[in-house]
Amino acid sequence: MIFIDNPDEISSVARILVDYSKEKPSLKIKGGFISKNWLAPSDCIQISKVGSKKELLSQLAGALYTSMAQVRFVLEAPVRDLAYVLKALEEKKSKESKQ
Repeated sequence: MIFIDNPDEISSVARILVDYSKEKPSLKIKGGFISKNWLAPSDCIQISKVGSKKELLSQLAGALYTSMAQVRFVLEAPVRDLAYVLKALEEKKSKESKQ
C-alpha cells in the first residue's frame, strides 16, 4: 500500500502503478487511499487517466486562449471586410480615372 500526501502526485503515481500492472499481471491493484478516503480499483484506474495539475492547467490555458482568439477574429471581421471593400473601391476608381 502506498500513501501519498501531495495531491499533485496522486495521478502520476496512479498512472505509473496502472501502467506497471499492465506490464506485470502479477501486480494487482486492490484499492487506494487519498485524503482519508478509500478508493476501489476502478477509481484508481480513473485517477490514472487524469493529468497532473500542471497538465490540466496548461489544457485550461490553451482552451481559454483558443476561445479568446476566436472571439478576436469574429470581432475583427467587420473592420477587415470594410478595409477590403474600401481598397477595392479605390482600385476601381483609379482604373476608371486612367481611362
